[in-house]
Amino acid sequence: MKQKETEWELKLHEALFPVELQAVYVGEQLSRAKRWKAIVRKEPRSSDDPFAIVTNQYRLIRNDEAMELGYEAFGRVFGADSARQMTVFNVMSTRTGGSFLADLTAPALEMKLSPPTAESGENGNDGEMHKLFLRVVNSYNRTQALRIEIGVCRWICRNGIIFGKRGIRFRNAHAKKATALMDEISRQAIPMASEEEGVAIQQAYRLPLSQGMNVLEGAWQALNLKVPEARAHSRTAGEWHTRCVALLNLANCYESKYGRTTFSALQSATQWVRDTTLEAPLQRSMYERRCGERLELVQEREEWGNRDNDAEEQTKRIKEWAQLGATAKTG
Repeated sequence: MKQKETEWELKLHEALFPVELQAVYVGEQLSRAKRWKAIVRKEPRSSDDPFAIVTNQYRLIRNDEAMELGYEAFGRVFGADSARQMTVFNVMSTRTGGSFLADLTAPALEMKLSPPTAESGENGNDGEMHKLFLRVVNSYNRTQALRIEIGVCRWICRNGIIFGKRGIRFRNAHAKKATALMDEISRQAIPMASEEEGVAIQQAYRLPLSQGMNVLEGAWQALNLKVPEARAHSRTAGEWHTRCVALLNLANCYESKYGRTTFSALQSATQWVRDTTLEAPLQRSMYERRCGERLELVQEREEWGNRDNDAEEQTKRIKEWAQLGATAKTG
């Protein structure tokens, strides 16, 4: 495990490459633009293309500054002892480095949670390791505002869920300097105890899905996935075939092992996210945030909730995509 932690630290270091704002020149005479600047990678540069063109009001927050804000939030939410043992366990970055995310945790944030069994709906004998974590998201290509959020991870498979409201839900669209953002974080952060969170999550895990709802439908609802009509010769046919096969198989697997429960729906959804967004950090964070919002809704209502109006049609499309033959397969 220590070796893996070192690998993540190296990957984080690679994501913290230096960037700067440079003047933009326009026209045949290359006159300097008064209102615009370019976000570029400092030397050595792999491309002359900027990450984005921004106005003078834009406040560049570098990835290293975003991480410093995350470290501050981590200590305020989880306490000084956890902050001293903090480690990174997941780092994702796009190929160009235009956006990235990093997840931080600590040994004190471990929780043992027992998923329900398919046979009885009761807890299994041995709990599974879960960990609370903090996520930092940032981008240079304007695809995502700076975000700092709290989540829970099922450690055996690294399936993550991002909470909607608890701990801290910090977002800034690069409108303030990092020093001003530090003050906002100190005001917004709410201390969180792993024991209390574990009890709340465990209770939600046990709850059954709504009457008549299977795990595929629950996973789709948690993801809020918009599935197009299945067309074997469409440009994205191979992608949708692969994604729908994966979601259908995961939903069936979790349902057979853990029953039609909140645990099954959320874990099949988040495992699908982890497996299908390997090079898309912002997409991963978006889907995991949707799953976290569903978890909090279940906790508030003490039930899964009603099925969406188009659930039947959407899950039908998932099955149709999954059944497409060789014409829909990726290369």
